[in-house]
Amino acid sequence: MQEEKVEALADILGEFCCQAACGVQISAFRALNLSCTESSDIKMVLLCQYLNGCFESLVQGSDPFVTTTFAKIHQIIPDESPLCLMHLIKAIAESCINLKLQMGFSSTPTNASPGWIDVFRNILTTVYTKHAKELATKFFRERPPHNCSNFKFTEVHSQDPSPIWTLHTE
Repeated sequence: MQEEKVEALADILGEFCCQAACGVQISAFRALNLSCTESSDIKMVLLCQYLNGCFESLVQGSDPFVTTTFAKIHQIIPDESPLCLMHLIKAIAESCINLKLQMGFSSTPTNASPGWIDVFRNILTTVYTKHAKELATKFFRERPPHNCSNFKFTEVHSQDPSPIWTLHTE
């Protein structure tokens, strides 16, 4: 794949994956007081719920950020399936969430502090965007030619918007 295409895809996916991972971390912090340094199955469930919602929005055309993002990707790699891309996005966002970040603070941050949430979001955005872009770049540089047999972007509105990922308990 041409380097300018790889860079464009890395930028687009980096932003989307960062937004997903930051949203999960902020939600987990606000609702459950889980810090960004804590790994948690709950965070993976939140990520899957968010991405299921993104997929539903893509099928229904109801979220401009999601539809615009996938339209941009389609312009660069028109034969790629949105479903395959959702799995790639999940893998990259999971990697962001699972990064072992070392942060020190003069006082213990609380989920009730709006100023802390803004600082937290800015730190995560910087770190996650860089990490997601690096992973996407590596993926598209090293990936062998791919002939995706799943539905294409032009067929997305005829798909079932059911969740891609489901939770099963034993």
